[in-house]
Amino acid sequence: MNTILCILGGIFCLNIFVTPIIEHKASYHPKKTIESTPKQIKLPYEDIFLKTADGKKINGWYLDNPKSDTVILHFHGNTGNMSTYLNRISSYYKIPSDVFVIDYHGFGKSEGAISDQTLYMDVQAAYSFLIKKKYKPNQIMVIGVSMGGIAAAELAATQKIAGVIIIATLSSAKDVFEQHVPFFLQPFIWINSTYNVTEKIKKISAPILFIHAKDDKLLPYKMALKNYQNAKEPKYLITADGGHYDMRLSTEQKAKYVEFIKTGKILSH
Repeated sequence: MNTILCILGGIFCLNIFVTPIIEHKASYHPKKTIESTPKQIKLPYEDIFLKTADGKKINGWYLDNPKSDTVILHFHGNTGNMSTYLNRISSYYKIPSDVFVIDYHGFGKSEGAISDQTLYMDVQAAYSFLIKKKYKPNQIMVIGVSMGGIAAAELAATQKIAGVIIIATLSSAKDVFEQHVPFFLQPFIWINSTYNVTEKIKKISAPILFIHAKDDKLLPYKMALKNYQNAKEPKYLITADGGHYDMRLSTEQKAKYVEFIKTGKILSH
């Protein structure tokens, strides 16, 4: 009996004090230093600070393109900060489109610390900013990459938008844990994250495009299929070459991607 109690106590302590720290460090890799800005690539921008529901300030960049009356709201991945994704910002601007990108709690100049709850706060703050900028919901295209796909799915499930693009994103934290931790066995190891993109997908009524690499080892392609199968029409899926960090779109796939951004549909699909 004493042995059983010791084992149970050890499991409890592991999951209360150790697992959350390991899970958080494995999930988020924020960088505080902003190494470059749109100014370095000759793009005009506004440096924005927004207050979230918990009173923290998060940082964002807003790029107003005089050739566009629509905006791309971009949610980046779990690594670095906004300055890590300047190439994407530039490509969106050239479509042409207005662009808005934010740094989550704890990333770049944003205050606080990232978590499931603060990520959702950041999402809503970003959307509110664009609505106050006088954009109508049908002028807002949302794009999320990797962890950013969680943010994109949250926004699309709770607000009206023109469409949403989810790129290389998980189906749920539980699925990721089972994929990468072979000894996963509840109730011995507890998952703290509540991320479940598949469940959010079911609530999205806006047009949705999934883009995922067939050979993604970090977040396997089957996760994209699971999300796609649970999505409502109109829905589209582009299967790219490469893996999670070197995904490649063909010329035809890039054209479909841009077509969806501009129209919310892919006629040639």
